[in-house]
Amino acid sequence: KIAKSDYKKGYIYQEKVLAPIDSIRQLLQKLIDRGYAIGIATGRPRTETIVPFETLGLLPYFDLNHVITASEVLKAEQMYPSLRPLGKPNPFTYIAAYLGNHETLYQDFATEQTNRFEREDITIVGDSLADLISAQKLGVQFIGTLTGLKGKKAAEELQNNGATNLVDTVLDIESYFI
Repeated sequence: KIAKSDYKKGYIYQEKVLAPIDSIRQLLQKLIDRGYAIGIATGRPRTETIVPFETLGLLPYFDLNHVITASEVLKAEQMYPSLRPLGKPNPFTYIAAYLGNHETLYQDFATEQTNRFEREDITIVGDSLADLISAQKLGVQFIGTLTGLKGKKAAEELQNNGATNLVDTVLDIESYFI
């Protein structure tokens, strides 16, 4: 096992699954087979991210160097306190997830955020306004999934803030990529 969870169990072994796991695996494999690099940029701590993905058998689809969590954000904020806050909607998490978790580049990820990417190079799939704002700051594509804390109620908030691509579940993103 990759994640050490001895000190914090909570509900991480009882994660609410948002879609059938086999369908998620198939989607991830299709994306990989078509050459897409996929990563994770989350506001959850590393253990609360890795353990559910590992438990559900989804972790092998991700390069851990492209999994950025609140734990890495906190580390970057400790290293560069004058650059706080680096959590979403600051795009730091997405830049680090895309370019790789390299602590030596954290300052660059925090300060060089505009004009980093071509719009077509990155699509952020997220379920919150913070995800949308991060995508807008980076000038990249955004697909909103209505599976977050607000569920379908998030649609209005996301649309009112410029989101045009919304899907009911993460499985529905397939049509945008495949």
